[in-house]
Amino acid sequence: MNQTDYFMHRSIMEQPTAFKSILTSHNKEFSEASHILGNSKNIFLIGTGSSLHAAMFGRFILEKYVENKNIMVYSSFEFSNYTPDLSRDDTVIVISHRGYKMYSYDSLKKARNAGCKTVAITGVSSSIKKGDADFIFTTVEQEKSSAHTISLTSAVAVLLKLAASSKLEATQEKESLEKLAESIVPGMEKALKLEKELKDMSKKMDFSQRVWIFGGGPNSVTAMEAALKMQETSYVTAYGYEIEQLIHGPVRAADLSHDIFICISTWGKSYERIQNFAKALRSLNVSVIEITDRNDSQEKNLVSVQRTEEEFSPLINLIVLQLLSLSVAVARGKNPDNFRSDNSAFARLDEMIKL
Repeated sequence: MNQTDYFMHRSIMEQPTAFKSILTSHNKEFSEASHILGNSKNIFLIGTGSSLHAAMFGRFILEKYVENKNIMVYSSFEFSNYTPDLSRDDTVIVISHRGYKMYSYDSLKKARNAGCKTVAITGVSSSIKKGDADFIFTTVEQEKSSAHTISLTSAVAVLLKLAASSKLEATQEKESLEKLAESIVPGMEKALKLEKELKDMSKKMDFSQRVWIFGGGPNSVTAMEAALKMQETSYVTAYGYEIEQLIHGPVRAADLSHDIFICISTWGKSYERIQNFAKALRSLNVSVIEITDRNDSQEKNLVSVQRTEEEFSPLINLIVLQLLSLSVAVARGKNPDNFRSDNSAFARLDEMIKL
């Protein structure tokens, strides 16, 4: 099969349109829900897998717009089993694309029982129904690929819309959200045009060894999500780290002669530290791929993206890394859509372990 034949490819390519549609479409419930955020004492963001990463991105976005709030991120499993103290002044936001994951559903139930305001962000036709949360915001159709892409960026679009709307008057909302979309979507569209470059890179470089992906701030989450996509699609051993965590120990397990390092060095507070580490790696002849929004570097294996605000840059950088993950999977002869369901051992594992 060609790379374009996979469901994952289709979902990646549809992300800018879906993101813009969610951010700019009118829905009066967003105004009401965003008002509740502004009046909350604590805001909890909950998810599993890529939905947990969406929650982690959401923390950076909410902190940009919603002032003087405690914003905390929990995995659904942790929130369900190690539930923090909750009150009627708290808001709990649960992100679950399919909706049927038992710990995500149980997290909503525990939050409702504690009297919290609840928000569910989920896909179209998910198992989350009216009454399960105070507000239910649907994103996109259920993904046909097991490697979720568009559902994550769409969930982030919902969180961004809620956060930005909390600072806007009703008369400003439409124009301001359209301007916000215009500052992000062109960069996402430009990233899609890098497909051939990334496809060539996936064939030229040896991804059979370990892959270390690192960034800082919101792009430390980008690194984690990118590693997850590599694991899910091409079954390589990939790790995603915040830059300082990688330096403080894990890098000692690397094979500097064979492993690949991917650094996300777009503009932001972590930029200088990431650049210094990437420079040190290159001096040792380590294979380094760099995602950058600079135009003045002559290093090899650079992937150039459009600059945007640091909190929004993962929306662009993620597309690059999703495309690279897809390309690596196809180059290695793997099906990026099927989650190894054609492997009898993993099929049996799925039967025994309920998600």
